[in-house]
Amino acid sequence: MLFLYVRKERCYLEKNRTTGSVLGNLIAFSLPYLLSYFLQTLYGMADLYITGQFYDTAEITAVSIGSQVMHMLTVVIVGLAMGTPYASPYQH
Repeated sequence: MLFLYVRKERCYLEKNRTTGSVLGNLIAFSLPYLLSYFLQTLYGMADLYITGQFYDTAEITAVSIGSQVMHMLTVVIVGLAMGTPYASPYQH
């Protein structure tokens, strides 16, 4: 069930994840995370492809390692951003 309410001149969109299908709620919750994971992977692949066209092994290795670090940071930040609203109690 989806709720829209106004509080202190702000609109909030709230989804009750405690009712309904567990699998459906899990899929709906994980889709933004999976999409960001997929886009970050494509970004790393594009970097490696372009670097491979112009540079040698050392540069390709550097881009690969940098891509892995950025991927890890993106996954952690997106995971925290998605989980924070569920971990923090709602205050009226």
